[in-house]
Amino acid sequence: MRFASVCLRIALVGVAALLLATPQPAVAQVFTVGGYSWDLANSPTRALPVQPDNVSGFNFYDSDFLYDQPSFDRTKTIGWIMNGSPTGRARFVELGTSVDRKIILVDWEGKRLPNLSGEDFVVYEVGSLGAPEGFMVAVRKKGSTEFSQWRYEFANSFTTGYNVFATAYNLSDFGLQDGEAIDAIMIANLIDADRVDNSSGQGNVILGGGTGYVPLQGPQSATPNQPYPSTRFDADIVYVAALHNLLPATVNIKGTVTLEDFGGDITQVPIDVELRQDGNVVRSEQINLNADGSYTIADVADGTYDIAFKASHWLRVVVSGVVVSGADVTGVDVSLMNGDIDGDNEVTLFDFGALVASFGSIPGDENWNADADLDGDEEVTLFDFGILVANFGAIGDE
Repeated sequence: MRFASVCLRIALVGVAALLLATPQPAVAQVFTVGGYSWDLANSPTRALPVQPDNVSGFNFYDSDFLYDQPSFDRTKTIGWIMNGSPTGRARFVELGTSVDRKIILVDWEGKRLPNLSGEDFVVYEVGSLGAPEGFMVAVRKKGSTEFSQWRYEFANSFTTGYNVFATAYNLSDFGLQDGEAIDAIMIANLIDADRVDNSSGQGNVILGGGTGYVPLQGPQSATPNQPYPSTRFDADIVYVAALHNLLPATVNIKGTVTLEDFGGDITQVPIDVELRQDGNVVRSEQINLNADGSYTIADVADGTYDIAFKASHWLRVVVSGVVVSGADVTGVDVSLMNGDIDGDNEVTLFDFGALVASFGSIPGDENWNADADLDGDEEVTLFDFGILVANFGAIGDE
């Protein structure tokens, strides 16, 4: 009996050791504030000054946000991210005044927030019961360099214990389609001259005045149908919560494609692109060039790729060993050799035969072959024959 007990204890110790040694999935840290639940893992990781462009132009103060939740990581609050915290408490950043606009940018350093059903993110603003402060937000769609139009929306709730207003936003209201994603949010205080495009007193912001409606304070205010007084444009932003799991960071591959011996409109020539790993095609798509020959392959996951480029009557070129690692890759430039009329990735007698068959033709002729118009002048002539002869015998990359 004693022997069995010892064996059992040894077995239990072994199981415990195995559990400790086995990686366990991360446990979600979910908090609910103002009626919205979110996972701390989806917090912004960066908060940057935009206007003014230096942290010294902003003021920072302590906040009671989630003060009673020891597991809440206060370093995720916006003021702490921007400027630390001398007290170890949650921190907010104070924006501008009724005549002075201040702007910050928050993001996830490459990760993306998708537009899913319902509200997508919440901005928490420190304030007093019945006295929200006026601010607006804009978002940047992944792959774009421009931000959306600014939007002002009424606060949805107030949490007395934390002294915060919660304002929730739906990315569809910023013009995003279902499944599209953003990679950054800008937040700015309204100023007294701003107007909105909707008679309800909220909506898209008309900056600095013009035709529109005065922004109203909304239902969380003691005076919901009144404009903001001049003392309540200094919004205090403490936290931005993503209401869905973030998508992993992806980047773009950029470069130029030169279509040799071609004088036509290169923007109308589709380019077939393959991304390969270990000899296998992991992604294929058709891209179109800009007028200067530049292109973008969007949303590429980290990895090492061989990238194949092929256009209709040009030979394939493969660029090997393109490394993607958390940042856009630029300078992936290729030049495609002309003359592959039949599309078999070689310039041979078969191409010569196809050119002869359509020689002298123009669009609309019975024997017209657009792929035999190698120079893109909408005629099959001796100029096209000269290109084929110059490149005869060439073979593209596999």
